[in-house]
Amino acid sequence: MQSRLAKSLYLGLAALSFGAVASVSTTASAKSKAYVVSNTTMTSDPTTRNVALTGSNAIYTKPGTAAGARVVASKYTAGNLANSKNSAYYFRAYRIVKTNRGSIYYKVVSMSGQYRGYIYGGKTANEYAGGVQAANTMTDAKLPATTTATFANPGTKNVTWAAPKYAQYKSTKMVKSTVPYAKDTLKITKAATKTREGWLYYYVEDAQNPNVNGWIYADALKIADANTIDAKDGITLNFVDKATGSAISSKVVAMPKGTTNSVTNYQAIQLANANIPAGYTYSLMGSSSTVAKGGSIVVYLIKNPTKLMNMTAKVYNADAPADAQTVLTSAWNSTANQDALKKDDFFSPTEGAIVKGTDIDAHLAKANLKEFVVKTVPTADNLGSVAYQFKLETPVDTVASSKTTTSIFYSATKGTVKASVNNGAFVPDAK
Repeated sequence: MQSRLAKSLYLGLAALSFGAVASVSTTASAKSKAYVVSNTTMTSDPTTRNVALTGSNAIYTKPGTAAGARVVASKYTAGNLANSKNSAYYFRAYRIVKTNRGSIYYKVVSMSGQYRGYIYGGKTANEYAGGVQAANTMTDAKLPATTTATFANPGTKNVTWAAPKYAQYKSTKMVKSTVPYAKDTLKITKAATKTREGWLYYYVEDAQNPNVNGWIYADALKIADANTIDAKDGITLNFVDKATGSAISSKVVAMPKGTTNSVTNYQAIQLANANIPAGYTYSLMGSSSTVAKGGSIVVYLIKNPTKLMNMTAKVYNADAPADAQTVLTSAWNSTANQDALKKDDFFSPTEGAIVKGTDIDAHLAKANLKEFVVKTVPTADNLGSVAYQFKLETPVDTVASSKTTTSIFYSATKGTVKASVNNGAFVPDAK
């Protein structure tokens, strides 16, 4: 009996000792975690709080060294966002947190609203370091020679914004449609490019309707020609395709300096070569005689050779899974898709021709390449396929050249396609 009692006392003491050790261990672990000593809202001008990630630190639900902090964007993802060419992955800092260790954390949110959390920002408040750095989302550009314009294609697609989309957090549209203002005269007062994409934007002011004032994509404007000359005050050049005899275009040009009543054949040739339409090369003049002021002359041109545009498809969004680019490249280079591009004469422009981004958009839609889904491997349950949905981002203007490659950007979304779900349509993965 005494032996049993002693054994019970020994086991009880052992259990008690173990519990005490465990308790001490847990407390020590908790004490090793940092804790917040101050948490304040940033009150400086919001536009001065735009930041870019550096890729050196992850984003967490709490300051990274605090107990219970969970990863919002890993260091690997942060690296991709830092190198992104998409303004959606700039961030806005709006709170400063200081821990008992003297570390500064910023609470940030991506311009798209997709990522939100805390990231290490160095040791000094309001001096970005560590995982973030100050960012200029827009870069000043030169104003055009002519600052008077109208809306090129009035509608709902390209409207004015308080700031270009994603250049500032929660930027808003000034108007939903430019149709009611189709005949308004606009004055361009500022010019800037989106730093990451390089897209040009103008700030326009509408004297008739000031509510329209805002930033707009440059190609959405029709800028007045400051060099418009009355036909009676210059020479009209009538450009004609030498091979077909078809009219190409006409342009009135000013009289050369030092001339008043007429231009020589040599001067007319110089004027013609200085004003040749894109995609053509000078051949000869329709006449060798002098041209009187207010007169016209035919200029024969040769159409430059055509060639299929060098284009490559690229994934635009930095948060896309690593294999998205491989899937997109394979789909883009497929025989079916390349044949569709080759059959459309639009994609075989003359060398040196200007190719409008809006036209690229329209013709890719015609080829079913504006938005498409690519199935990859079977799903884990073998009831469908893992798939990607690719959506075309707004193309920019380019110049047709055999020496350059035009990048066509797509946003990529991973998901599945199952006959039994959503009528067999693409379903994005839950985030």
